[in-house]
Amino acid sequence: MKKLTRYSLKQFTLYTLAGLFLFTFILLMDRLFQLAELVINKGVGAGAVVVLLTYSMPIIVSLAMPMAAVAGAIMAFGRMASDGEITAIRTSGSTLAPVAAPVIAAAVIIGILMVPFNYSLAPAAQARFRQIFINLAAQDPTLQLEENILIDIPPYTFLCYEIDRDNRKLGEVLIFREQEGDEPALSITARSGIWETGADGTLTLKLFDGTIKHQDPRDHRKFSSIIF
Repeated sequence: MKKLTRYSLKQFTLYTLAGLFLFTFILLMDRLFQLAELVINKGVGAGAVVVLLTYSMPIIVSLAMPMAAVAGAIMAFGRMASDGEITAIRTSGSTLAPVAAPVIAAAVIIGILMVPFNYSLAPAAQARFRQIFINLAAQDPTLQLEENILIDIPPYTFLCYEIDRDNRKLGEVLIFREQEGDEPALSITARSGIWETGADGTLTLKLFDGTIKHQDPRDHRKFSSIIF
């Protein structure tokens, strides 16, 4: 009985670890592409990307572990059945309890351990990931922007046709805001712009050669324009 228990537990453990590696790799691929883009296209340092990747792992593991445990059980019992080991156990007069019990117990233990992991470590790591990314974006606001793609930075929507990340410059900028309460709709077009960081860390976007249009809240067909 003890040999069957150790054997089934060993099979379950091996297949679960293999599944954990596989599912973690699959879930990590999307994040890896995003982080690789930060290094290749946006000039973020490799050290910062490694830190971001490290803080990404807990949330990925929290998603991969349940799938790995299910896959491990299916693969372990599936292989034992295909090799005739389940039939041999039944033929010998033994029940499947020594085989199934350790797997069920291991699954319960995994579930119990994942509760504090999912409710404390994973959310804390995700919050830290977001904070680091926000700090990177504060140092270089162009990280949030992509050429020819609408980007929402509430309450505004940005569209830039040219982005010079090295010099933090923008070319052919369109910014607009929909009407909210008493705030009229607003659109800004500019030939160029540059992000500047003040002594207190305040970010300022300076725009050049453009037009500001305010929509009349009482008559949406009327606009007032300011050329700068």
